[in-house]
Amino acid sequence: MWFRNLRENIQPRVLIGQAGLTACYALFLFEVIELRGFNLLRIIYALGTFTTFSLLMLTLVRLAYLRIAGAAALILLLWANLLHFRYFGSTIPLGSVYNIGFLPFLGTEIVHLSRARDILLLLLLPVAILPLRANLFSRRRTAFRAGGLMLGLYAAMALFQYFAETQTTLRRVNRYGLSETRLEIYLSNRLGSEDHLGSVLQFGFLWTYFSDWQRLGRRDTPLEDVPPEHYALSDDRALLRNIVVIEVEALDRTIIDFTWQGQPVTPFLNR
Repeated sequence: MWFRNLRENIQPRVLIGQAGLTACYALFLFEVIELRGFNLLRIIYALGTFTTFSLLMLTLVRLAYLRIAGAAALILLLWANLLHFRYFGSTIPLGSVYNIGFLPFLGTEIVHLSRARDILLLLLLPVAILPLRANLFSRRRTAFRAGGLMLGLYAAMALFQYFAETQTTLRRVNRYGLSETRLEIYLSNRLGSEDHLGSVLQFGFLWTYFSDWQRLGRRDTPLEDVPPEHYALSDDRALLRNIVVIEVEALDRTIIDFTWQGQPVTPFLNR
């Protein structure tokens, strides 16, 4: 009777929005996580926990503009992290977000780092957010009952992860007679991980950025803003005359006069 009531009150179009969110998260994970070892299983599990948590939020948050704003912010965050990963090989740390002032000067870099597949991610934006104008469950009482069910499911998945992510380390700790407990190992992994990609894969963005925030709070000196003169060019064209900027990656003298298939690799430098 109770499950039939859930089925009767659910809004299928909201599930389309959730599918769009999960698809965006999958596009992100499959690009930034190398498919080796057990990573494929970790990605599948991460998608499961993400979907469960998202459905929980869509169930409990009854204000449409909050659901839409949250979903849009998440998709744009995923895209920004993809661009950052393609250049730096990691997702965006929280410290970089504090220096958001340089964002208007990154237009060229954004165009350069964008890929054709990013169009799919951006096309999924309206698919994901527009259906979220409706509540997942039409009745408030049904929504809170369903929320309790999803919370229990998410808690069970988190408990499974608690044991799975600490078992190997705990076995090694016991082998060498160390006193570290399973809980201490888990908190170290969850709140002290320096591996940003691994943390995002295991715990998601929320806990990853919370961990960043904790590390920044433990700094002896406060984080300082990057001065604009370090990233902004002057508009005075007279100061820009006769300036030549050469940016190279791993250039040494062996490349000079080097040819490939009869053609010089660096003809201008050769001259």
